Amino acid sequence: MAFACEMKDDFDGALQWLSSARQMAEEYHNRENLKMIDDYKKILLQRKKDIERLNQEQ
Repeated sequence: MAFACEMKDDFDGALQWLSSARQMAEEYHNRENLKMIDDYKKILLQRKKDIERLNQEQ
């Protein structure tokens, strides 16, 4: 779901889905998923920042 939101440029929605996914991964003590979620979150935050910067330049 986070990816679907990202594809629609809904980064806040994507981050909300990632937060939910992280909670579930924590409950199941799934370190591999936690790492993937954290890595994806970093990418999303960088993309959001880049798009905001591009929008300001226009």
